[in-house]
Amino acid sequence: RTNLVIDQGFKMAECKYCSKRGFFLSTDSIGLCSVCSAAFRMEVTQKASLIVESGRIVEASKKLPTRISRCNLVIQLASDLIKYEQRGIWNLEFSPQRLVQSFTARREELYLEDAKSVAADAIKKARIASSARSAANLLGKAVVKIEGVLGGVLDKTPFHNLCDSL
Repeated sequence: RTNLVIDQGFKMAECKYCSKRGFFLSTDSIGLCSVCSAAFRMEVTQKASLIVESGRIVEASKKLPTRISRCNLVIQLASDLIKYEQRGIWNLEFSPQRLVQSFTARREELYLEDAKSVAADAIKKARIASSARSAANLLGKAVVKIEGVLGGVLDKTPFHNLCDSL
């Protein structure tokens, strides 16, 4: 149950997080001393709660800025928890690294869905525009709007392809 280190033939417990060790130090089931264990449990409980709540909001909200900001929040919170996973101090059902990957991908999907909607609206309006010039203006504005989100995405190719199709 304790993380043991052999030092000059004697076994001592060692905390996986702070590396404190000693004969009288005890560690919990995941290898943390009492100080680190309390901090770990508090941090994980708070962040896990926010991650779950934010995940629900990402899927339930109709507002893109809200959905994107909640994806970003999950990515930040999960990134903060990676330090525990890297040190082998993780016994929960979810992996912080996988959460970062998953919500980064979801954020990309949300941006692309919005860009496709902007493009579809622009094409619809351009078809009924009174002149070729006003149609071109509508499509140009859509391209500018789509290009405005490129700073927030990793894979820009689908966005460039969408703009090229306009």
